[in-house]
Amino acid sequence: MQKKQAILARLLFGLLALVLVTACVAPVAEAPSTSDDTAAATTTETTTEESAPADLPVVGMMKLVSHPALDAEQQGVKDALKEAGFVDGETVTIHEANAEGDIPTLTTIAQQFVDDEVDLIVSTTTPALQAAYNATKDLEAPPIVFNAVTSPYDAGVAAAADD
Repeated sequence: MQKKQAILARLLFGLLALVLVTACVAPVAEAPSTSDDTAAATTTETTTEESAPADLPVVGMMKLVSHPALDAEQQGVKDALKEAGFVDGETVTIHEANAEGDIPTLTTIAQQFVDDEVDLIVSTTTPALQAAYNATKDLEAPPIVFNAVTSPYDAGVAAAADD
């Protein structure tokens, strides 16, 4: 159990470092979209096999919509995890979910991460953070790391403006 806690602590430290670094990165130029603009809103993907070893820490990554800047944010998290020794499928399991622009789907994704007992939720965008917070606010775990959020206080997930 202590080994898993140590791994989780390293994971959280790595993600905190990533959040600090990505806050200083210049915006990514928008690339032409290759997706069609349909109203379908339930894309979820798992970057490792569904039968990943049970003893690996699990990170649930969620975002509202695909966008070059948001995709870069999530890729930055995965790159930072890898640099910290958390290789998807080897030392950590990463589950990614995209709500395809549908806010209620974010709630479903967040609740699924809670039900799956992920060790950490990474939320990209304010609506994703709000969904993750609402799904976990009465629980001790999992912790939430977020990016692409302007003001967690204004979003209702921080107790004070300086939290």
